Amino acid sequence: MPIPSPSTDRIPLKEDVTMPNIKVPKYATAFADTLLSARVERLQLDLSNPPIQGYLGILTTSRFRYNDDPINLLGRSQEFTFELPDRRVELSLQLYLNASGHYRLFCYTKRGMLFSLNLTLLQEEKRIFTLEQTIRLSTRGISVVARSQRAAQLRSALTNLGLEVKQQRVVLGTFDADEGRFVDTTANAFLRDFALAALLKGHYMGNKEYALPGLPTFSPVEVEVRTPSGAGRMISLSLRYQVLETAGGHCVLCGRAPKDGVKIHVDHIKTFRPRWPHRTL
Repeated sequence: MPIPSPSTDRIPLKEDVTMPNIKVPKYATAFADTLLSARVERLQLDLSNPPIQGYLGILTTSRFRYNDDPINLLGRSQEFTFELPDRRVELSLQLYLNASGHYRLFCYTKRGMLFSLNLTLLQEEKRIFTLEQTIRLSTRGISVVARSQRAAQLRSALTNLGLEVKQQRVVLGTFDADEGRFVDTTANAFLRDFALAALLKGHYMGNKEYALPGLPTFSPVEVEVRTPSGAGRMISLSLRYQVLETAGGHCVLCGRAPKDGVKIHVDHIKTFRPRWPHRTL
């Protein structure tokens, strides 16, 4: 099947630029430039049996949210099609300033938004930010229990996909806008992970007009309940970045880095609580 050609008339943004009534900050343009320069031709969701295949590009006539609007800093450069037995699922990745005044990365299908990531600034003077999101489902028409069960399955699926999932938060990467690069992954790996995570979330939402065949039932990932004081195993995003910075973006066990084809996760080395000895890393 031929791969649709995405639009290539998008000009990379190097400095603060002005969109209609909007001045785009450098950290957002640097992030957009990095994603625009990445190219993931093929995608594969190995969790399904058989694996689900995807490829770069959607039909040029497909219109999702802001994919043709100037406020979307990615234009139509990062759009993907997945082939299911009974239909095609088209995804459009979009980066823009939302109504709350924050830049976010979104993924849309024709049935609406699947997934979005916060660009959480850790050190504003250095323009370092983490791309993360709390995993929850807001599907209407099903019980609270059913939503909770689906969210638990989604967390487990993302963990099996190789993503860093802690409690109800998933972290897909940390970006250094001054350097124009990811600290703990690569641009191609980030795009792959984001697209596959969005595809999975749409499946568990259950209202996006598609279901992924052959997904197993996953063992639930333990979600720790934090104390009223906020104490818990959860690592703050700022501490997570400090660990990455100290390690120089390399694994402290094997010495490899994202350029070697690995994603860097941050977790506790020693047992956090004596009653959880099986969680020692």
